[in-house]
Amino acid sequence: MKIPIELQTEVNLSVPEDGLDFKTLEQWCMQLVCVVFVEVLEQVLRALDEQLKETRDRARYQINDFRERTVETLVGPVRIYRRYYEDVVTGERVFLLDRLLGLPKRVRLSSWLQTEVVQRAVRAPSYRKAAAGVSSILRAVSISHEGARQQVLKAGTVVQQQERELAFAEVPPPAELRSLPVLFIEADGIHCHQQGQQQSTRELQVGAVHEGWVPRYGEGSDEWALKHKRLWVTDEGWAAFWEGFSRIIHQYYDLSQTIVVINGDGDPGIRAGRDGFTDAKAVFFQYDPLHVNRRLKRILAGRSGCQQTAIQAYQDGDWETLEHVLKAHRVDLKRKLARSRGQPQQRRHLRQKLRDLKGLLGLLLEQPEIFQDYRQRLRMRGVDTTALRGMGNAESQVAVFADRLKLGRYAWSTGLKAMAKCLKADQLGTLEAVTAAAGDPEPLVPWDAAEFGSGRLTTDVTRAAVGAVNGHLAALDGPEQGKNFATFLRRFAAVHPVA
Repeated sequence: MKIPIELQTEVNLSVPEDGLDFKTLEQWCMQLVCVVFVEVLEQVLRALDEQLKETRDRARYQINDFRERTVETLVGPVRIYRRYYEDVVTGERVFLLDRLLGLPKRVRLSSWLQTEVVQRAVRAPSYRKAAAGVSSILRAVSISHEGARQQVLKAGTVVQQQERELAFAEVPPPAELRSLPVLFIEADGIHCHQQGQQQSTRELQVGAVHEGWVPRYGEGSDEWALKHKRLWVTDEGWAAFWEGFSRIIHQYYDLSQTIVVINGDGDPGIRAGRDGFTDAKAVFFQYDPLHVNRRLKRILAGRSGCQQTAIQAYQDGDWETLEHVLKAHRVDLKRKLARSRGQPQQRRHLRQKLRDLKGLLGLLLEQPEIFQDYRQRLRMRGVDTTALRGMGNAESQVAVFADRLKLGRYAWSTGLKAMAKCLKADQLGTLEAVTAAAGDPEPLVPWDAAEFGSGRLTTDVTRAAVGAVNGHLAALDGPEQGKNFATFLRRFAAVHPVA
């Protein structure tokens, strides 16, 4: 198919009085490239529509009308003129060009631009910086921070729907599942600030399942990557986390001959994950070494000699010495508590330490095996541990989420779960496919519209926010544009345009 291209763009370049530098010329040429790109793309689209007209099933598709739509792209808005057909077989009216290109109805952003927006929103420290980053790529498109947030909300919804479909799908027969000697699961929590709620923080539960380690950059590499890693994240509590995560794991693995190793901190919710894999050959829980060391240092703070003895005993598997150190410190804390009458702040601090020590000591006495390196327990089962490494990957996974969700102590009203789902997809390399599936349906009603007084006043009359603001108010496109009164004015102007 040959498409003749006729460029209508005229180039007028005048040299400024203060001279012309290379940067200015480079920017000008880039803007020119964007203009030409849009012009060429529009002509290609018209040629494709013309070809569809000639090659269509004429008995089935009858031309009804011409319609125009605009799609925002990274190089600027592209206007698409295409024919509107009536399908005499089904009675439907269709755009054959839209069907050929896979353009969803009422799409506003191109799939490339959608992907760029969501990726930058996930990786940037804020929605505003993500929107500014997209707008600065070629300076041909402008998107607001709210527009970036809406794209994340839609993409997060797609991830959640995909997870739900997978979790509740019928489990394949064992012959189609993977069977391994050992499967690794790591879990941890991250507390995010939230606003407008009784609790000031909200915990995200993050988990990773993998089959072991492989050199990241091939044989001889000093860095390691997880083999066949899958992530799971939710904010509904550890019971819901394990219910969903175990369903996902059982969609891929036959655990009847597998030892499942779960690594996490001492939270009862994480330890309860063992109950979700009763069909496994065995389930080991390992108290994450990093968390154990942190807890020992916190409990024995101010007593460096005891700290070193306790940590060394833990690393050597000398549980008697560790128990002795903790019990001796408990006696010392009780003495200090008895002498701290009249010092309420000091007493609260000591009581907190005693509770923490009691919890750790209780675990050590009741379940000493969870403090043991999982590789020792596997060797006792006859498993070769030569290629196995220490666990603790959940910390790095949590760090990825924390870097975006807790940077600057942001407080989330809504969108926390959607952002977490997009972060997960980004880590797994599936974010581009997710944004392609999300589309861009309208109207884009913010999830938190009910939180704002102005939103409640205008929600009923702006279900389909069409039209444009007539006239000009500085508040609508200046530094105040994100505030509630500006939102109200924009919505009001869209419903009641000036004649």
